[in-house]
Amino acid sequence: MISELMTVMPKKWFARFSRIIAMIVLENTDKMDFRELPCEFIDNKIIRIHSFLLSIPNLVLTYVQILEHLKDIMENLISTTHENVQKTIRYLKDSNLIKDSGLNLSFLKPLFEQYQIAENVISEIFVPKFIIRFIVKKSNITEILFVLSNLLSGKRKIEVQNILTEISFLERVLNPLLDILFHSGLELDNPDDLLNSYTIHNSNSLATIRIQLLRVIINFCDRDTPNMHSKDLFVTQEERKVLYRQVISKALKAHHVNYQEANCGDLNGYIDQMTLDPNNNEEIFFTDEAIMTNAFEGVQDKGLLHKIIILISKSHPNSNYRFWLASCVEAFLRGSNTIYQIFVAHTGLFYDLVEKILEKKTTKANNIQISYDLVGEIIKFNKYNVILLDKICERFGWLKLLPYHASLNLIDSNVFLRALILSYEKFDVNYEKEVIILKGLGI
Repeated sequence: MISELMTVMPKKWFARFSRIIAMIVLENTDKMDFRELPCEFIDNKIIRIHSFLLSIPNLVLTYVQILEHLKDIMENLISTTHENVQKTIRYLKDSNLIKDSGLNLSFLKPLFEQYQIAENVISEIFVPKFIIRFIVKKSNITEILFVLSNLLSGKRKIEVQNILTEISFLERVLNPLLDILFHSGLELDNPDDLLNSYTIHNSNSLATIRIQLLRVIINFCDRDTPNMHSKDLFVTQEERKVLYRQVISKALKAHHVNYQEANCGDLNGYIDQMTLDPNNNEEIFFTDEAIMTNAFEGVQDKGLLHKIIILISKSHPNSNYRFWLASCVEAFLRGSNTIYQIFVAHTGLFYDLVEKILEKKTTKANNIQISYDLVGEIIKFNKYNVILLDKICERFGWLKLLPYHASLNLIDSNVFLRALILSYEKFDVNYEKEVIILKGLGI
């Protein structure tokens, strides 16, 4: 009966019904009366709930359309100026965006009938600080993201991932929503909203939706099998060109005698022939600039992965946002390929993670662990990045400090250590010199 009702339900009610699904259906396993039940019962119940939701025709597509409507509304209102305010209001009034999104914009009704609007009204209303917070509170965008995140983390997550990929979810929703919710104009009065805060209050609606969006990105990436078709969308063609022509080619020429212009197919073969010491006849590539700076900073068309990494670089080492942002990159790298590992390393994030661990700038337990985990994913089975890590530690005097810190924090660093050891075992052991980091660990 509910399925039939949702099938014919207008979008605005569909959006509002998401709150019922989020609060009653998907969260009921957290309620007291379910806590003493066997876990098998709970798992089966969740599977049935997900199957029911996915049996509703076009449920995922409808949610994506509603999110896209809300995104369009925010973009239009944020970009409104005194010159185009009437055009914006007329567009919103005549279109179905507001109606289909389930959003209540009653505060704009008096403006719909006015021909002249004072500049001070525009400067107070049509700004990110007001518009984004208002729409987050007056819409069901948080609940919709929660439902999608829940479906993406269940037994049928691959099915949901494939549906979202087919309907261009990343381009239509994830990428623009990240730009909006982390807009540079969101200098909020509440310090707990800022990227440099230590904690985030659950009552903060903006913080909640930001984390909910990041959870969707994490679950969209998380997959037990390769999902490169979807992950390729996180990096733009312009970024790939810079990676191949200005980064990898120079590094391989410095560490490889017979390097020729490589393509995707044979690049791993060239990287496997890299040595720890660069060719004496070539210029050393892993300079301070190559290690510490973002090689893609000048790229105009930045992908979603790059935008997330930029937000990490702006966040406080112990911010909750940093944990969730770093988790997005880690989820992306799990099951990824050599190229994207190198891309992440050369955004400056590799150095930043190691530096904040060893200089004790990161002290929060969750952030320490995700930092080690992310470093582990960057180097896993990647000789290029293992060499880069060795050069980073050699350059900044961390060759003994990194193994010392890792050995003191075995719980937090176990993923990193396992990745390093397994990678070294996979590589040719007949190096001219061993990896000093492993020697420091007694391996």
